[in-house]
Amino acid sequence: KEEIEEKLKTGVPHVIRMKVPDNEDISFDDLILGKITINTSSVDDQVLLKTDGFPTYHMAVVVDDHLMKITHI
Repeated sequence: KEEIEEKLKTGVPHVIRMKVPDNEDISFDDLILGKITINTSSVDDQVLLKTDGFPTYHMAVVVDDHLMKITHI
């Protein structure tokens, strides 16, 4: 935590990531394919905000869909 605070104070470029738990099964129901289960060991911690402070495309499109009340794609 101290290392992070020091880097933030000194302006070291950084990204914001969504931390994904290690080796856990995540399941959801897909309207077409049914129950989908994936193990988090096959997924990286996803970058949400880039070093320039702007959101990645993947983050922005999810927020945009939510604001436009899009529920199915």
